[in-house]
Amino acid sequence: MATEHEVIEEIQGRLTYVMTTKETAVQQTLADTESCLAMTGELKALLDMAASDPSLAKASVAGIAVIEKMTALVEQTQTSLTHILMTQGYQDLTGQVLKRVMEDLTRLSVSGVTEQPQHSASQGFGPAALASEKQGRVSSQEDVDDLLKDLGL
Repeated sequence: MATEHEVIEEIQGRLTYVMTTKETAVQQTLADTESCLAMTGELKALLDMAASDPSLAKASVAGIAVIEKMTALVEQTQTSLTHILMTQGYQDLTGQVLKRVMEDLTRLSVSGVTEQPQHSASQGFGPAALASEKQGRVSSQEDVDDLLKDLGL
């Protein structure tokens, strides 16, 4: 049977793997999202130029409808990409919780299991991770979207 120290070391190893993998994924997602936002910005600018072209007024109604539909799709894509960026904030918060757990495990491993961790999330170290700490806070992306909508964003 594994000792408590071995169990803590195994948990630390697993959490380190999760944190490293998650951080790599977050950074890649952020880079890809920012790149896509830049591309959609360029596409929208091109579509805006095409829509404001005086010669387009002479174009067919179908051509104008295609440009309008493409513009709407680019705007929807930009909105979705912005939501992805915002969601990464939640990933950052979970990373802070994992980091705090790792620090507590390290202290337990070094000083023995009988000591209590020096801090808790309610003392200002990381995000609220316990249900009792989450009262009055947003709980989903829909809550964030509603808050942003109320602010006119």
